[in-house]
Amino acid sequence: AQAYCSHIAAYVGQLQQIHPTFSLQLNHHASFHIYDYLLLFGPAHLWWCFPFEHLIGIIQYLPVNHKFGMS
Repeated sequence: AQAYCSHIAAYVGQLQQIHPTFSLQLNHHASFHIYDYLLLFGPAHLWWCFPFEHLIGIIQYLPVNHKFGMS
């Protein structure tokens, strides 16, 4: 978690040095909160969303008639 925090801080700091006219976005701020999640929940492979995204991808290919409640 400490390594992530130092790397993201360096990245964001250098981003503003390299591109002075660039304004930081909300996702840059949100990336600093990943440090908190790493401390709370442990390694990211234990709580990331890829398995759910994979399931949604499978569900998208199921045959439906695009009418709610009818198959």
